[in-house]
This record gives sequence, C-alpha cells and structure tokens, in this order.
Amino acid sequence: MAQQSRLQQLKKFADAQCLPLGLVFSMAFGAFVPAIGVAFSTGDVLAIICVVVIFVVGGLKLKTAEAKEAIAAWQVRAQRATRGVAYS
Repeated sequence: MAQQSRLQQLKKFADAQCLPLGLVFSMAFGAFVPAIGVAFSTGDVLAIICVVVIFVVGGLKLKTAEAKEAIAAWQVRAQRATRGVAYS
C-alpha cells in the first residue's frame, strides 16, 4: 500500500469532520471578530441560514445506503418508541 501524504491525511480528516471543524472555526472567528455577529444580530435570518446550511451539508454527506437503511428502520423505531423502549 502506498502511504498517504500528510496533506492527503489532513484532507481526509477535514472531509470526515467538516461540521465539527466548521462550528469550532465559526466560534473562534466570532470570538476574535465580534463586530460581524453584532451586525447580524438584528434578526433571526442568520440563524435560519446556518441551520439550513448544516442540514444541507449533512444531507450531501449522507450515503445512499445509509439513507435507505434509516428509512427501512422507521417502523421498528416507531414501535419501540410507542412501547417506551429505548433504542440504540
């Protein structure tokens, strides 16, 4: 097997962990440049946009097989929820 370069390993890690890295980066950026947050704090539009972006990115990273598996399991989860059984 060929060894991956450090840049390839970093790229693979960043791709797998894009949402947590994005949130940490955004919090750090907001701590160092609070004026931007103050400018956008007049309404809830930015919060809605952020939630939409998080769900779109999460949906784009979802594999088709995982989505099909989750859809197929909805009946079992619904039955367990109505019985009060915790599921993992």
